[in-house]
Amino acid sequence: MKMSKNAKIILNEWEGYPFFREKDLDGNIVECGIGRLIQNIRKFDSGVNFQIYLIVNTMWGRKKYILHKLGLSRSDEAHLKKWNDFLQIKEENSFIEELIYRNNIGQDLGAYNCGYQILKKSGYQGDVVFMNSSLNGPLSDGWLKKYQDQFYSHPKMGLTGISINSHNSNLNPNKFDPHVQSFFLYTNMDVLKNIFPRRLPGINITYQKKDIIDQGEIGISRKVLNEGYGLSCRFFDDYVYFKGDPFSKPEGDLRYKGPFAHQANKL
Repeated sequence: MKMSKNAKIILNEWEGYPFFREKDLDGNIVECGIGRLIQNIRKFDSGVNFQIYLIVNTMWGRKKYILHKLGLSRSDEAHLKKWNDFLQIKEENSFIEELIYRNNIGQDLGAYNCGYQILKKSGYQGDVVFMNSSLNGPLSDGWLKKYQDQFYSHPKMGLTGISINSHNSNLNPNKFDPHVQSFFLYTNMDVLKNIFPRRLPGINITYQKKDIIDQGEIGISRKVLNEGYGLSCRFFDDYVYFKGDPFSKPEGDLRYKGPFAHQANKL
């Protein structure tokens, strides 16, 4: 694969989250949120030219969008304030190319697919990053370049992320089902169009989180592996997993394991 000069970031946020928040991963506190994430993106040089499509999931996104375009108001002042806050984020950061509100069907995966469809329609051919606001960072210059370099380190790489899980932990007993966790996925349009010519999986599930994880997050990696592509992650930057290989790294959700917990969700 030929390395791209550009990356489009599909950044997903849930409207109900505060802009600065904390995520508790079994006692490991991750400082995150869209406000903190954008501040850090602005602070550190990514090493790669990029533009962001900020996609906000909401329970009434389409209605709000129409009201805004018509110059109308709604009695729910909290929602209107949040809308204006997101508009301000876009106006203050030139790297945010588009702000999109959508209904929360499919949650993160639905938002990722929304961005993917926009890129397809535009004829975009470069690298693609899917990420959400549960990330901590960026924390240093070159934060995006290191993922790009890792993605292009193997000619059949399909997805590169922060961490790889060996099992679907939502099943009892757990099922061996290796996957890159979906809060950060680095890939490109060639891979996406080859494996998902129409749409990403799991995008029409409304609220069944286990189904979204199985059909969406795990489903993406499963399809990537089934098509002969590999998975890699920052935790093991010299390791690429292909379907049928022995899984030679620690099993389970690495965010909850001592040696890796301090790196959980960090860009």
